[in-house]
Amino acid sequence: MSRKGLIVVTQPKGGFGPRFEAIKKRARSPMTGGGGTLAIQAIQRGPGSVENQFLSQSTFGRGGGRRPWKKTEAFGSRPAPTFTLVRTGGLMRAWTGRGAGSETFRSQRHVRVGVDRTRFPQAGRLNGDRTVFSKARKSGARGRSKMHWFLGMNFGVWISDKKLRSRGLPVVPRPVGVNPTMLKRVANRVIEWVLEGNAQSARGI
Repeated sequence: MSRKGLIVVTQPKGGFGPRFEAIKKRARSPMTGGGGTLAIQAIQRGPGSVENQFLSQSTFGRGGGRRPWKKTEAFGSRPAPTFTLVRTGGLMRAWTGRGAGSETFRSQRHVRVGVDRTRFPQAGRLNGDRTVFSKARKSGARGRSKMHWFLGMNFGVWISDKKLRSRGLPVVPRPVGVNPTMLKRVANRVIEWVLEGNAQSARGI
């Protein structure tokens, strides 16, 4: 299955004395237990999180800056939404772990948060770094493409197959990104887990 997601990797350094065997054990594999749960929650929700970026309608970059998303425009009979990428809320719920299509993965020092691209095929293109074009390929009725009929019947927009096949429709990226605020919160939660061993003890999720 193809997936698109955010990846955070921990690299613990140094060691602990013999009195802290439990801490050493958690430090060797901080993401397989409560630390991974806390890291995933920090990525999905809270300051700097995926949810924060959806609500702010902006990409938070690694350098700490914000890049506003291009607003979705009206298209034929479909009016412009109040919030970009939140017309139904399904994609946002999946990204934030609150709805169908949410995907997470964890290993000893690695977690990934993303969405199921079978359910949300647009996710990969939206989370890219450049505009791509969706082109018509499959044939439909009367020799016209399926995209031609879909756009016309659903939105009242009748675009020639020549244009749909040669250029297509632009898909403007609105990515969510790993950023300093997110990374700091992830690190703090994982450190608390390693030291205390209690997923409920981490604060500020």
